[in-house]
Formats: sequence, C-alpha cells, structure tokens
Amino acid sequence: MLVWLFISPLASNLIDNISSPDLIKIENDYTPDKKLLWRGGYFYAGNSATLNQLLEPTRTLVAFFVIVFLLNGLIRKNFGHFDTTEVWMAVFSLILVVSVLLKSKVVGYSTRVASDAFIVPFLAYFIARRLITTEDRYRRLVKTVAYMGVYLIVISLIERGTQEGLFYRLSGPFQTSTTLYMVMMVAFFIVLAEHFYTPSVGGDKIPLPRSARRLVVYLTPIVILLIWSRGAWVGFLMGLCVFLVLGQRLMKPSQRSGLVGIGLMFVAMISFGVQELAQSLDERVGESLTVYGRIATWMVAIKSGLTSPIFGIGLNNIREVLATNTVEFQGVANFPRIHNSFLQILAEQGVVGLVVYLSIMVLIVRLGFRIRQASLHARDRWRGISLIAIMIAYLAPAMFASTAHLHVTLAHVFVYAFCGALAGRYGRRRRTSEFYAFRGKQQLMIRPMPAAVRYSQQ
Repeated sequence: MLVWLFISPLASNLIDNISSPDLIKIENDYTPDKKLLWRGGYFYAGNSATLNQLLEPTRTLVAFFVIVFLLNGLIRKNFGHFDTTEVWMAVFSLILVVSVLLKSKVVGYSTRVASDAFIVPFLAYFIARRLITTEDRYRRLVKTVAYMGVYLIVISLIERGTQEGLFYRLSGPFQTSTTLYMVMMVAFFIVLAEHFYTPSVGGDKIPLPRSARRLVVYLTPIVILLIWSRGAWVGFLMGLCVFLVLGQRLMKPSQRSGLVGIGLMFVAMISFGVQELAQSLDERVGESLTVYGRIATWMVAIKSGLTSPIFGIGLNNIREVLATNTVEFQGVANFPRIHNSFLQILAEQGVVGLVVYLSIMVLIVRLGFRIRQASLHARDRWRGISLIAIMIAYLAPAMFASTAHLHVTLAHVFVYAFCGALAGRYGRRRRTSEFYAFRGKQQLMIRPMPAAVRYSQQ
C-alpha cells in the first residue's frame, strides 16, 4: 500500500490528462456572493467536490484496503486492545464528522479535508500498530521508506534540473511542495536513526545499504531547501536540533560533528539564497507586512472562535469568515487564509477539538520519550528520538500554515504510519515471544522459558 501511494501521484496525473471532464458533481445549496469571489479567499471553485474527486483510484483503493482489514479483524477477533492514542483519534474523528454534517457549508469539500487530513492518517496509525509488531516487519518498513526517499530525491533533482529560476519550488511527483517536505522529512529521520546506530560485532545488521543511507541523509536537506518554504525550513531545523540534543550521548564524536555539519550546511545554503535575491525573499521572509497581516488574520480567527467556543463554527467555515470580514493590524488587512492549523482547529472545532488534537500529539511524543528512556538497546533509543524529531518537524510548520488540514493523504499517512509502527513494535502489550517491562529508565526483557527447561527444572 505504501509503495502504491508513491506511484499513485504519477498514475493520477496520467489519468487526469486522458480522462474526460467531470460529468457528475455533488450539488450544494450554498452559493457564494460576489464579495467572496472578489476577496479571493474562499476559492469556491476549489471547494466543490466532484464524485471523481471523492472516488479517485487512490482514495478508493485505500478505502477497500481499510474495509478488508477491518472485516478481517472482526471475523478473526484479533484487533487487540485500543491504546489511549487510538481512543483520542476516534473521538477527534467523531468531532470532525459531526462538524461536517451539521455545521459545514461546503459538505463535499469538507469531507475530503476530514478524511484525507485526519481520518485516513489515523487509520494508518491503527493499521500499522497491528501489522508491525516484530523487528523483521519494522525493518521492512524502514527499507520501504528509505528506498522511496531515494526515489523522491532522484525525481526532485531531475525536476530541479529541468526548471528555470533559482527560486522554483520543488514538489516532486506530488501536487504540493508541502507533501514532498513531509514525506522526505519522515524518510530522513527514519534513515538517520538507522545510520547513527553502530551494531556490535556479530550483532544486528543495519537493514539498509550504506550508499542508500548516505544518499538520503546528505541529499534530503538539499531537497527540503529547494522547496523554498519558511515553515519547512523552520520545522526541519527544529527537528534536527531536537535529534542532536536528545541523541548527543549516543553519538560518537565523528557522528556528532557530521550531524552538526548537516545543520550548518542547511543554514549556510539558506543564507546564500537570501543574499542572492534579497528583494525576492523579502516579500516572503522579511516583509513586516506579512507578519502584520497574519496577526490580523489570527485576530479574526480567535474572534470567530469565541462565537462558538465549545464545538467551533464548523470545518472549513473559517475561510468564509476571513473572506467576509476585514480586520486591520498596523494598517494591514487580514489574509484570506488563516496560516495556522492550531487556530483553525480552535475556530472550527472549538476548545474541545483543539484539546483532543493536542492530546493525540502529546501522546505520540510521549511514546517517543518512553522508548528513548526505557530502552537499553541503542537502536531502540535512536528510534524513539527519531519519532520525537519527526513530530516536531511535522507540527512546527503548522504554526505558519494550515499544513495539518492539507487534504493530500500522502502528506500525513507516512507520519502516522511510522508512529503506529513504533507503537506496535514497542507497545506494552504485544503477542510476541518477548515482553518488555518498563521500570523508570530501565528495560527488562523477559522471554518465556522453553518447555524442556521447565521440565528439567521440575
């Protein structure tokens, strides 16, 4: 399924080029007035959802995959227990469904946002937690994601070589550069954790060739840089810093200097781009009007959220509010887009929705700390650190853009699939031959005693 999700963008582009125009559309009784179109903020044409969009091949295939998995689990009754993270995910999904059906003014488009940005990624966590419960299966996931990272790097470099302009935004085979950033970021930290782990003589082997590891580790920062996104830069640097701080005791001096070198190279390349075209970047990075406009936008969002503080105004309705209301801060009017996922959740799903969403994020980060602190094996600690770094790099851009609401399944599935994989691999209750008991910062591994040994002792 993960392999198909990487191939599907190319397949979808091919299908879109040869298919006929959409003939069947989901009608909605909401009609925007001229003021909404004049403001350009609501983008009603992009908010409509056709039947082809809701039932595109990738979305349909994922739906069948999930249905078969759920039916198989119900028949065999092997779902196991639900952890706290899954319970909160179910609660947040229910909040979204109610928000779409009862409050959203554009039901079709809001359904796409709810499913692709939240519900499907939550199901990826649910499935990965039950499928990846052994070391062998986890290594298969690492191999898959790593080679997909190599595949994306090659495509991105080809794209960069065929496009003119220094500040062309890379997007790879995806529709948006944000999707490319999220997938490359996940691949980078997963491979980095395996790259820094040095097995002992006769110990576990690293599941990746050295050439593939080096390619992903050293070229991913360049690809992320060429995305030319402030949120991506800040998120990647924050994740890298967290990885360095939490893993410094596990690193050798050469590894520590190498990771610092990657960060310095990334910062140096950003500085070079700023010096080359300062005027162009001032409009995107250093323009104070952008800051004032965002503050005005956030003021509108908070004010609209106060009208319905408990359950919010409804999914995707904040765009209409920003299009019909004008607030100025330091003489700059608000933007038509909110540019902050957390404020968007607060306004659209209320305090209840924001608390539930933040609870999910805190539980996932807590899992990373628990793996790091409770594991005696260096390999396991690196994996816990990589989970923390991924979540930091994933959430940081959400403070500058609505990345959490990006309705592209690929942008979120790999983040939550990796979280679910670690939850399944290092969960407290697992039906495997090994059981882990956590006591503070120590981990005790208890293996069932063979029957022959029990009989001999008796």
